[in-house]
Amino acid sequence: MVKAALQKSAFAILSICILTMANSYLGTIIPVLLHDQAIAVSKVGLIATAYEGGIFIGAFGAPFLLNRFGFLRANIIALSAVALSSIGCIWAMQVIFWIALRLLCGFAVGVLYVLIEAWILSQAHKRIKGIVFGFYLFLFYVAMTLGRLLLTLSLERIWMIFGLIAFISVIAIVPLFFSDYSAFNFQEKKRMKWLSLCAYSPFGVFLCVIAGLCIGALYDIMPYYLAVKGYNHNQIGLVTGCIVAGGALMQVPIGYFSDRLDMRSLMVGICIMIVCASLLVLNTHSIYELYLGGFFLGASVMVSFPLAYTHTTKRVPDHLAVQAVALLTVIYGLGSTFGPLIASFVMAHTKSEALLYFFIFWAVLAGIYSLYRRFCAKGQQEAV
Repeated sequence: MVKAALQKSAFAILSICILTMANSYLGTIIPVLLHDQAIAVSKVGLIATAYEGGIFIGAFGAPFLLNRFGFLRANIIALSAVALSSIGCIWAMQVIFWIALRLLCGFAVGVLYVLIEAWILSQAHKRIKGIVFGFYLFLFYVAMTLGRLLLTLSLERIWMIFGLIAFISVIAIVPLFFSDYSAFNFQEKKRMKWLSLCAYSPFGVFLCVIAGLCIGALYDIMPYYLAVKGYNHNQIGLVTGCIVAGGALMQVPIGYFSDRLDMRSLMVGICIMIVCASLLVLNTHSIYELYLGGFFLGASVMVSFPLAYTHTTKRVPDHLAVQAVALLTVIYGLGSTFGPLIASFVMAHTKSEALLYFFIFWAVLAGIYSLYRRFCAKGQQEAV
C-alpha cells in the first residue's frame, strides 16, 4: 500500500524536492549575505517574516489557482515565480526590495506546498498517511540538506548564486509533465471553517502553530545566529545541513510511530528532545559538538510539522482533507511568519543565545499542553 501510494506521487515529489534544493540554498544564503552587508538583525527578521508571510498568503491562494488554472499550470506558475524572485535579488541589495521578493517567493512556495502535499495525502489510506507523509518528508529534507550544502560552493558573485537558484527552480517544472492529475479535484463547494478544523483536531491545530513558530525561526534566524557567533560560510552550511539531515532521518520513524502510538505521548518525548538539543547547542565547546547539537535540534523541531498534518487529516472527512491541509498551511504560515520576527526581536534586545531559549520556551509549552490533552483523553476513556 505504501509503495503504491508513493509511486502515484513520485513525479510530484521529485518536482518539490528539486525546488526545495533551490529554496533551501536561497533561505540559507540570504541571512548570511545580509550579515556580510552589516544589516541589522531586526531587518533580517523582517525579510524572513516576509517570506513566511508569503507562505501564509499562498495557502489561501492555492485553491483559487487550482480552480482557475488546474493542478499542472498552477504549479508551473508557482515555480516560475520562485525563479523570478531569485533573479530579482541580483539587481539590488536593498531591504525593502528584498522584502517584496521574499514575499513573492513565499507565496509561490505556499501554493506548491498545499497543492503537492494535498496530492500526496490524497493517494494514501488513513492507516498509512503517517508513514507515506514521512517518506515524502524524508526525501524533502534530504533535498533541503543538499540545498544547504550548496553554501559550501562559496560562489563569489551575486549573479552566480541567484542564477543557480533560478536555474534549479525552472528544472523543477519538468517532472510535473510525467503524471496525470486529471483525477485530482478538491473543488469542494462548502468550505471548511476555522472552528470546524479546531473541533476536529484542537491538538493538531495547536501543534501546527508551535511548529510554525519554531521551524520558521530555525530556518531563517539560525544561519544569522551562527554568523554572529563567528562561523564561516562553510561551517554554517555544514551546521544547517546537519539540522536538516536530522529532520530528514527522523521523518520515517516518526511517521511509523505516529500511525501506531498516541500522538500526544509521542509529542511529549519530542519536546524533551528539543530542550536537550537546545541546551547542547548553547553549551558547545567545539564545532563537532555544534554539528551534533544541530542534528538533534533539527531531528526534534522538524517533526512537529508532519505530526500536526497527519494527526489532523486522519480526523477530518476525506472530502475535506485538502481544505484541512490548506488551513493547516495557513496556520503554519502564520506561526512561521511571527516566529522569525519574535526571535529576532528578542535577540536584538537581549543576546544572540535568546534564539535557543526561544525553542526551549515553546517546547516546554507544547509538552505541557500535550500532557494535558493526553490526560483529558484518558479520562474520557475511563468514563466510558
